[in-house]
Amino acid sequence: MNGTLGPSAVKAQAFADRLSGELVSVKILLWDERLTTVEAQRALRLAGKNARQSRKIIDQVAAQILLQSYLDYLHGTS
Repeated sequence: MNGTLGPSAVKAQAFADRLSGELVSVKILLWDERLTTVEAQRALRLAGKNARQSRKIIDQVAAQILLQSYLDYLHGTS
């Protein structure tokens, strides 16, 4: 959270670099997914789901939040 890249982010960056070398005509965009699980837990809790109910769908909700943040970015609403 201090602006430095952690080990997973370094690996993702290296992968993106290799991928962009192979897929020259495709723009590779890295997107920060930190805190999406926390946000998903909060949303599920507000929706009345308990921890046991949330466990089955937490990753799906986090992915939806991640996608929505990217779509908001594309439309200039974030």
